[in-house]
Amino acid sequence: MKRVLFVLGALCASLWGQSCPAGSTRIETSYGSYCRNFSSSDQETSNSTHDDGVMFDCSKLPEPSAGCKSYNEMVRSGDKALRSTLNSSTTTFVCFRPYEDVFITISYEAPSYNAFVKNEVSKLYETSGLLWYARYKQGVLDDSQVAGGKWKKYLRDGQEPSFVPDPKSVATSLISDSEVVFGYTFQNLSSTKTFYRVDLRRSTLRFVETYQWDNPPRAKIKKGSTDSSEEPATKGTIDVNGHCTSFGPQAP
Repeated sequence: MKRVLFVLGALCASLWGQSCPAGSTRIETSYGSYCRNFSSSDQETSNSTHDDGVMFDCSKLPEPSAGCKSYNEMVRSGDKALRSTLNSSTTTFVCFRPYEDVFITISYEAPSYNAFVKNEVSKLYETSGLLWYARYKQGVLDDSQVAGGKWKKYLRDGQEPSFVPDPKSVATSLISDSEVVFGYTFQNLSSTKTFYRVDLRRSTLRFVETYQWDNPPRAKIKKGSTDSSEEPATKGTIDVNGHCTSFGPQAP
């Protein structure tokens, strides 16, 4: 493939080593260098994936993360699912697991001032909203969830709203001026339930993922007897912590 690119590049530049003509860029390869004439669409894609502020400098993370590299690769490639959450109207947190090729995104759209309506029963100003969660593993979407709920505030003016989950929503969620929380339950390979939750602190952009599950009961056999009973069920817990970055309005 590289040799094909080399041959095509040679057609673009008449002499190797000379400066490229206007509108062209010199590309270096293991076979040499050549001039490539970028079309206007190529230039727009290059600008949109490099200059719009959604790339992240992975060297800023306290611990290395392969997930950070996968995130940047997807951004550069113009991944539609990921890029759809990185728009100017959406607040998005991107969180990287240390030493793993995993990153998660949590995103929401803050409601406009005029969207709030006073609830005559609760006396709160409310409006509906959604909170989106996605987890990418090795550059592929591994899971996605959405939580419905309401933005609420006591006063129409001079107060930031908080987001609380709908009681009927399968997922749990919370958005305040201090933290963002998302959680849900799923069936694991042991046929028991696992509760997953991620807590993100807005001031430090640190996050903690927590997995909690019920271990299946084990049979307990008494010595010298064929009678058996079940041991009490136990619980397991795993915590994973790391750091995030943020994009969009209201991002710290």
